[in-house]
Amino acid sequence: MQPAIQADLRQFREFLSQQVDGDAEDLTPEEVLDQWRASHPLPGELEASAAEIQQTLDEIRPETGILARDASAEMRQSLGSRAKS
Repeated sequence: MQPAIQADLRQFREFLSQQVDGDAEDLTPEEVLDQWRASHPLPGELEASAAEIQQTLDEIRPETGILARDASAEMRQSLGSRAKS
């Protein structure tokens, strides 16, 4: 077995022991594994997630409407109020 895989398995075993001995008694095995995966992503997962988030932001950005400061200024203008300094 490759040293990197052995090290990962040792870390997982330690993590699992901490969960069993600690406060994870209400968690299912799948939930404990999900926690491990969240804190130990596979190579490339972070980059893929970041790319997906950026793509979503790019897709919704044109639909965001107007900025809050612009909406606030329009409301003040329509109500005859001056901007706060």
